[in-house]
Amino acid sequence: TITDMLFHIINHSTHHRGQISVDLRNNAIEPPVLDYAFYKR
Repeated sequence: TITDMLFHIINHSTHHRGQISVDLRNNAIEPPVLDYAFYKR
């Protein structure tokens, strides 16, 4: 369904953001805050 496809797209991008955060931390780089609510403040 469309709902399943949208859920997969959103969830998949979350997975990649997590991978990038781990790679940055492994290289002693603090990843940026990516939380949407953080930017809305």
